[in-house]
Amino acid sequence: MNEKPSRQSHRRPLAGRNVIGATIREIRKKAHPPISLEDLAGRRAARGVNLDRSALGRIENGKRHVLDYEAVALARAPEVNAQIGSDAARRPLQ
Repeated sequence: MNEKPSRQSHRRPLAGRNVIGATIREIRKKAHPPISLEDLAGRRAARGVNLDRSALGRIENGKRHVLDYEAVALARAPEVNAQIGSDAARRPLQ
């Protein structure tokens, strides 16, 4: 019964600290037609930011931090930017 502790057991969960992930997923799913993770990854790669499908999935699930330049690249995606702009006008400041 000498089990090794999980390598990630010492890490704090990202829940509540990585709010961009849920927002990206929501925007992606609401797009017409919906944007796949693979498509979003390809669109970002075309602009010089290499976020593969797996990395985007982990970001959306709150299992990976978003680096500052990645957040900027995601926010600048036309499909994301349009949605954030329209949602921002309706959201109260926190």
